[in-house]
Amino acid sequence: MISINDEQFDFILNDLSAQGIDTESVRMNLADHICCILEQEWSNDTDFKTQYQAVLRRFYRKHLNEIEEETHHLLTNKNYYVMKKFMIISGIVASVLLTLGVTLKYLHFPGAAVCITLGTVITSLLFLPLFATLKLREQSKIKTKILVIIGTLASILLTLAILFKIQHWPGANAMGGLVFVIVAFVYLPLYFFSYFRDPETRVNTIITSIIIVLSCGLFMSLTLTPSTERYLQERKNASFQLTEQLVQNELKFAQSKQDVITDNAKLVFNAAEILKKQLVELGKGGQLLIEDFQAYDAIMNHKAANEAWTALIKNVLAYNQSVGEKPELVIPTTLNILAKNEPHAGSKAFETLNDLQQIQLKVLQQSIK
Repeated sequence: MISINDEQFDFILNDLSAQGIDTESVRMNLADHICCILEQEWSNDTDFKTQYQAVLRRFYRKHLNEIEEETHHLLTNKNYYVMKKFMIISGIVASVLLTLGVTLKYLHFPGAAVCITLGTVITSLLFLPLFATLKLREQSKIKTKILVIIGTLASILLTLAILFKIQHWPGANAMGGLVFVIVAFVYLPLYFFSYFRDPETRVNTIITSIIIVLSCGLFMSLTLTPSTERYLQERKNASFQLTEQLVQNELKFAQSKQDVITDNAKLVFNAAEILKKQLVELGKGGQLLIEDFQAYDAIMNHKAANEAWTALIKNVLAYNQSVGEKPELVIPTTLNILAKNEPHAGSKAFETLNDLQQIQLKVLQQSIK
């Protein structure tokens, strides 16, 4: 075995540097590997430079600086593959959660809201940002990068708007309108004028632009205008106030006639009144409701409202037992706020308030009879 001397080692380092291996650590490691192979395979029959060139050709396909380029790529993109793997995992988890949530929702099983919420949050705040980050690294043109950023922002807002709409949270329509503005007046013009001039992408650009316009139109057709939404809200409030006046008039009429109202009937009436006040308070509108929220979920998550709801059910059951011989006097406990095991028990706030007002009217009218 022949040993490499200092002069030969310096020659190897200088040659590697001349061929594009600029990183010192890479150059030293590569020279060390070459020296080890030379000492094992070099014989006296071949001169040093010839043997060196034969060994060097084993380390590249076309050019030696491929090693430098690959090293630079790995150093600058060391988190690329981790992010890509994490993006795929988050996308799979979000898809599974959304599929499970929709399935549970149609089967009326508990846990649907949690799965849908988690799946949407993971999609909008984890999967889409990671996807955009990876896409930005792959693109070199500034216009393309801007389109990726705008498209990702619009996608995140759209998924959150859908989540807010499903959960009946405030702000859903505002986010939906913002998505329309971003896509129609920012993304679409930038996309169209960026790719329309290129003959190779012109047809695809026109078709994609038409699809975007149609999608925006269909999306906005499903969204209520602010004036329509305000009108419907005022109409629901007016209906609630009118029925509330009827309840109070019936109560005054029963009291003026000195009608006999049983203790069970009074307990039902008072429990319904307490729950009504709790719901109106949750609506944050004084005597009016600002948002037609999901009442059943709100009752389950609010201690005072939940206690009032439990007391109402208990008093209604006691009242129904007291009038058991008169089926026409029994208060229904299905298809309304009293139904415990029904998938849409209570539903929205105005529907729940209407249920409570009907219970009060039924108790008062039956007492008068």
